[in-house]
Amino acid sequence: MKITPTRIIFTMLALCAIFLASCQSAPVRADDAAPIDPKQQMLDEKFAKVYLNCVGVRVSPTRGGPLQAQVDIANNRLSHRNFAYKFDWYDASGNLIPSQLAVWKPLTLPSKETKTLISIAPSPDAMDFDITIRKSK
Repeated sequence: MKITPTRIIFTMLALCAIFLASCQSAPVRADDAAPIDPKQQMLDEKFAKVYLNCVGVRVSPTRGGPLQAQVDIANNRLSHRNFAYKFDWYDASGNLIPSQLAVWKPLTLPSKETKTLISIAPSPDAMDFDITIRKSK
């Protein structure tokens, strides 16, 4: 059998097609996916405005009684992200609990890094929290 440039090209294309077909991932059904926490989903939408991802949310009581919130954010981009954030806490009726700790906190998150933002509720009456985010220069 004579080896020609056309036969070499055809063989290489066939091998590439086989390789690419074998690299395809298996489809994931919607019912196989882990349920998404609504709070995490809401925060992820907020952090998306500054090109970050919310990858985890945890709320637990402290030893003294008030709740503590921990929010994990990730910068999956190739450049650092500058932003500011603040936590606001709400009582069971949805009313804002005033706090001197509800101030803007600047943060720079380097490329491919993850950071946990932590806040302790200003009073034991706090039942829920929210984060406000804005871009920084």
